[in-house]
Amino acid sequence: MIVVNFDVIAQPANELVQRVPRTGGMALWRILHEALNGRLAVVIDECEDTFVLETWMKVNGVKAAVYDVLYATSPEIKAEKVFALATAAGSSMTNWYVDVDPSTVEQCMKLGMTALLLADPYTVRPEWKNLSAAPRSWETLVEEVQKQKLERAERDWSKE
Repeated sequence: MIVVNFDVIAQPANELVQRVPRTGGMALWRILHEALNGRLAVVIDECEDTFVLETWMKVNGVKAAVYDVLYATSPEIKAEKVFALATAAGSSMTNWYVDVDPSTVEQCMKLGMTALLLADPYTVRPEWKNLSAAPRSWETLVEEVQKQKLERAERDWSKE
């Protein structure tokens, strides 16, 4: 069984219902789900309402064989609980853990469990993160698109 932390498949937010799927994490989930015939478990560090968690998973197409709430924030305790959950599935199954928290991944590895750290950037390019900048006008956008179109045409023009 592969245990996946909920933070791998969902972007951070203040409330569980506000979380949106993480692109890289969802792609990884789909690949693993198909390869392992659905033998995936989801764990979440803290969750006040499991009905909301189940609904979020259903709406976003995350079908796990089992899910569990760890009720822990300490990497050591989280790693021990994940290790116990994975070993409960049996030694004949693939047992490893996927998380976005390097401390928990490190603790799982100390326990002898294979672990994968997903390092998916929150913003693809740093310049896109500047939220304080005023939005550009439509004319500026059109000018930029036309400029890039001309540059692309000029680049391709010299190949003939």
